[in-house]
Amino acid sequence: MRYSDIDQFLTPWAADRGLHIFTECKDEEVRVIQIVDDMGDTYQLYAGPDPKDKNYPDTPLALIGVSLSKRGDKKHHAMFRERQKFTFEKRVPLTEIEMTLNAVWQQALEWISDAGHSRSTK
Repeated sequence: MRYSDIDQFLTPWAADRGLHIFTECKDEEVRVIQIVDDMGDTYQLYAGPDPKDKNYPDTPLALIGVSLSKRGDKKHHAMFRERQKFTFEKRVPLTEIEMTLNAVWQQALEWISDAGHSRSTK
């Protein structure tokens, strides 16, 4: 599975929610969407070939997940221990990408709500 396989699902999914997809970070190809709540907490939704697969980047499964990146009141990224509590990811075949994007999106919205924060959504 390559990014081009994932993009056919991710691009329209993100557009429906008014989300921007970052495609490059430090000269590496990525697919990352930042989700920011009203208090500035930032979560990163990511999708791509499973980097732990020995056949990377031609992997049979996509890795799709979301994790806490930064607390709004902090200058730096969230600490490792805190990120562990706020990470949700799945390895899925192409046929389950859209369903899994919905699941990780809902997880991020739940974390936002549980913190007493909000985010306007479409």
